Amino acid sequence: MPLPDIIIESPYVIVTLLSSPSGIIPNKAGFQVGYVEMVNQLSDKVTTGQYVMFDSLKAESFIYGSTIYYRVDENEILFQENPPL
Repeated sequence: MPLPDIIIESPYVIVTLLSSPSGIIPNKAGFQVGYVEMVNQLSDKVTTGQYVMFDSLKAESFIYGSTIYYRVDENEILFQENPPL
């Protein structure tokens, strides 16, 4: 279920975790790789659709529908990559 239109305050972004080929998503296991779902309007560091590595222990998690989302400080993102074309 996609998130409704919400306003995200700076410097946060909303991320969902990428699952492994076996479908396992390790929850609260330190560094995670995720997909940026939403960004704040003032962000000049991250864009929607990028893959990012972040410390899930420093992020705030919440569930909407059956999906776990993370609110991540964009200054705490360790690595980012654009998806392949």
